[in-house]
Amino acid sequence: MDKDRSLEDKELQLKQELSQLATDKGSLTNPDVVKKSQELDQVLTTIQEKNLKNKSGR
Repeated sequence: MDKDRSLEDKELQLKQELSQLATDKGSLTNPDVVKKSQELDQVLTTIQEKNLKNKSGR
């Protein structure tokens, strides 16, 4: 359960960082923004996989 909470915390943190970075760089296509977006995608994918496993395991 703590690991799930940790992933959700990381998701929130990455969303905030992505938003700030996009604002600072002024472009969603900036390489730094794209990299941060990819990190967020990985976390979201992990969360979705865990949710699917939990649902199928019930």
